[in-house]
Amino acid sequence: MEITGMLKEILKIRNYVEIRWRYFFAGVVFMVLNSLLNGISIFSIVPLMDNIIAGKKIVIPEKLPLFVKVKLEPLINIINTLPPSTVLKWTLIFVISAITLKGLFFYLNQYYFNLFGNRLLTDMRNKLYSKVTTLSMDFFVQGRSGEITSRLIYDINLVRQMFVSHLPGLIFQGTLALVYLVIIFTIDWKMSLLALLIFPPLLFPIFRIGRKLRKIGRKVQESYGKISNLIHEGVYGQQIIKAYNQEKEIIDRFAKENEKIFRSVMAGTKRIMLIGPFTEVVSVLGASGLLYYGARKVMVGSISSGFLFLFFVALFSIISPLKGVGNAYANIKQDSSAL
Repeated sequence: MEITGMLKEILKIRNYVEIRWRYFFAGVVFMVLNSLLNGISIFSIVPLMDNIIAGKKIVIPEKLPLFVKVKLEPLINIINTLPPSTVLKWTLIFVISAITLKGLFFYLNQYYFNLFGNRLLTDMRNKLYSKVTTLSMDFFVQGRSGEITSRLIYDINLVRQMFVSHLPGLIFQGTLALVYLVIIFTIDWKMSLLALLIFPPLLFPIFRIGRKLRKIGRKVQESYGKISNLIHEGVYGQQIIKAYNQEKEIIDRFAKENEKIFRSVMAGTKRIMLIGPFTEVVSVLGASGLLYYGARKVMVGSISSGFLFLFFVALFSIISPLKGVGNAYANIKQDSSAL
């Protein structure tokens, strides 16, 4: 429900400007390809650990699904018959090719997301400015010029961050975490289920922090509107201020609103900074127990050291995307206060 509500907030923007979804979906396609290559490239660990370093044959894990085992077995048999030097050569070729394609797909997904976000930003700025210039004089007599300036600069910039950086980051990190989850479940579903016991405790605090950040974002937005009005009064109303000796009063009002912004920004920063260390500590504690369980499976020969190492590389690789998802979600909640 929380995520659905957030998406509804984001899609409100359709009421004001045209959203060029073709750029967004092009970015998503290249992002998914980049995520898949991230997952595929770490499979080079298996021949590197088993054939080249240990000098042993690759052992297919017992828990591997049958349809995967059928597809993988002929390739493993070929690798096991090759000399280590040949395996090393082809492994390096595979890694270099994968990294090159990853770089290309990364460039394309960043280009299309920036094209999508900056085009949206430009259209919104034009729409808002056109709206402001057609408002009646009564609206401007109310002294809201500072608030309008804040909307055109600060709020529009928040929307840009959300669509260019934070929303693509949420999708990319989520896709990457999903790819690594598929890898660990494919290798050993029992160990993977144990690993999943680590992750639910990570999500509840993140959602709580996200709700709080949206409220903080609203407070910052209101304070920026008030402080913009005060700046406008201080610059363009100097004759009235000096005529009535209101210098101290307007300085105190400015300092009060400025302090509110400082406290709100620091409150949001403190909560966002908590997400990373919390997820990392919980994940490492859980992974330590899994390491003991997996090492025992290697000892009895039910899995090779290469596949076990691949499992843990994929498992630990999930930590960074999960932190990225948490941070991106928190930032989107904060940015959505501008909508």
